[in-house]
Amino acid sequence: MIKLEPNNRKANYLPRARGTARFTYDWVLACWKAQYEPHELNPSILVPNQYSLRRELRQ
Repeated sequence: MIKLEPNNRKANYLPRARGTARFTYDWVLACWKAQYEPHELNPSILVPNQYSLRRELRQ
């Protein structure tokens, strides 16, 4: 087990980084679901992939 002992600056940074990562994960999951639903109805529509999601995230 690794025990973290961050200084004050890092202790303030860690919760913000975790919040940013969680927001990004939730956002990408919502986008993926929105893009996947049409594929379920019509299999000829392409399935979303990580590259299309990355492109959308960068915009």
